[in-house]
Amino acid sequence: MTAVVAIVGEKLFDLILGETFHGALGKVMEGRAKMAREEIVKQLQKGKLGAIADDDAAAAMFTYLRAAQEGAARINLRMMAEAFVNASREPTFAPDEFRRQSIALASLSRDEVLLLAAFLRANRAAAPGPGEPNDGTKAMSVAWASILADKSQFPPAFDAIALAAALARTGWVVPGSGFGAITYYTTGAFDGVARLVDFELARMELETPGKT
Repeated sequence: MTAVVAIVGEKLFDLILGETFHGALGKVMEGRAKMAREEIVKQLQKGKLGAIADDDAAAAMFTYLRAAQEGAARINLRMMAEAFVNASREPTFAPDEFRRQSIALASLSRDEVLLLAAFLRANRAAAPGPGEPNDGTKAMSVAWASILADKSQFPPAFDAIALAAALARTGWVVPGSGFGAITYYTTGAFDGVARLVDFELARMELETPGKT
C-alpha cells in the first residue's frame, strides 16, 4: 500500500508541477528575457556595438542571457549590458575574460555594488595630486580608512569589512597590510571593469526608490 501511495503521490506531483509550476516558470522566464532585452537596448541606444566577431558576440550574449534566466537583478543586468557594449569597442575584447567579469557582475549584491562605488570615490580622493609622490599602498590604505570612517554613505547595518572580504571572490578586492592593520585594496582587474561600468550611476539607481 505504501508503494502504491508513493507512486500515486509522485504522479500527482508531476501533474501539478506540469500544469502550474511549468506554466508559471514559462511566464517568469519570458519576463526575465524581456527585461534582459530592455537593458541591452538601452545600452545600444547610447552607442553602437563595436566590430567584434559574431561568435564572440554570441558567447557574450549567452553569458548575459544565462544570468537573466538564473535570476540576476535588473541592476546587475544593466551593468553587464553596459560592460558588453563598452567592451565591444575595444580591440582587445576577449570573450573568456568578459565571461569571467560578467559572472562577477551578475553575482554582486546591492551592498557590494555600494561598496565598490565607495571604493572608486575613495580611491579618487586619495590619489596623489600633480607633483606628489605616488605611494599606491598608502593611498589605498587612506581610501579604505575613509570608507570605514564615513558611515553616512551606507545604509544601516552595512558591514564594509565582511563585504570587502566577500568581494575577494571576484578578484577585484584583495586584503593587505596597511600600517599595522588589515586593509583592503581594489585591483587592476577592477580598474578594467570600472572603465566599462558606471558604478556611481548604479549606486544612485540603487538609492532611488522604485528605480531598480
